[in-house]
Amino acid sequence: MGDLLDLARKDWQEITTSGGFESEFTLTSPNSDVATIKGLVTHISASFDFDSGAYVNAPKVRATFSEQVLIDVGYPVRNVNNKVNLLNHIFEYIDSTGVSKKFKVDTSLPDQTVGIITIQVSEYNG
Repeated sequence: MGDLLDLARKDWQEITTSGGFESEFTLTSPNSDVATIKGLVTHISASFDFDSGAYVNAPKVRATFSEQVLIDVGYPVRNVNNKVNLLNHIFEYIDSTGVSKKFKVDTSLPDQTVGIITIQVSEYNG
């Protein structure tokens, strides 16, 4: 079983960094640490307003990447309690139109079984 899990971890790292759908992006910590890595980025603008029942233009941006890639470049991923903590880090990437966009990390969702992290971000005006 352990060999299969190790293979899954390796596959996830390969899929998120060189699987053909990856995007390059930069993370900047509140202490100004910077890492430019690759991962899977999703940026959609349609959302659903449950109060009105209508679709609204509300950007939703997520990125999924291997935690090990950040560790390898010395980027601070975990806090003093050894918990993944990317809250308030700045996420920047170039969208499909070539425009650079900056966002603030609101949520980090680590999958500590296979070693990936998904972040959800919101608009950043800094």
